[in-house]
Amino acid sequence: MSTPDSFSATETVAKHRGFFIVSGILLWIVGFFSIIWPEVASVALVQLVGLVLLVSGVISLFVAATGRHVAHRVTQLLLALLRLVVGFLILGHLVDGLITLTLLLAIIFMIEGIFSIIAALRLKGHRGQGWIFFNGLVTILLGVLIYRHFPETAAWAIGLLFGINAIFGGVSLFALAMGSVSKPAA
Repeated sequence: MSTPDSFSATETVAKHRGFFIVSGILLWIVGFFSIIWPEVASVALVQLVGLVLLVSGVISLFVAATGRHVAHRVTQLLLALLRLVVGFLILGHLVDGLITLTLLLAIIFMIEGIFSIIAALRLKGHRGQGWIFFNGLVTILLGVLIYRHFPETAAWAIGLLFGINAIFGGVSLFALAMGSVSKPAA
């Protein structure tokens, strides 16, 4: 028996099937290159995080300058300063940033894996459900592996494990999309 939540999730996948297919293929490609060059991928990911923090810090400064309420402006200013400082620290100290982000990645993978398993349970009866569930298990395992060998493998682990996770995520999205069939309009 299908629940309203699992029915709407299945319909959403079917409705956006092409997006899931393209996303799955792109994730697979990114994962493949991350596995081939894990050190490069690791440094690139750390630099990307630093840049995102800088950009979001600048945006927060703009929001702080244009906000109407003093409390909101102060909050945005503090967030902007935090993002800018952390962004500059990460970009200025890549090794320390890499070590910190490796630990964060371990935590994120474990949480992401839990959410993938929950999503798979909501897709009860869908042909791609098993792949989403398997992706969740693999993602949790990757998070645990990063944490167990931290910080010895920080130079390459973040890129390699991100690549593995991206490949499994891409394959699971592709399989989920291939298991969905759009219903013709009535």
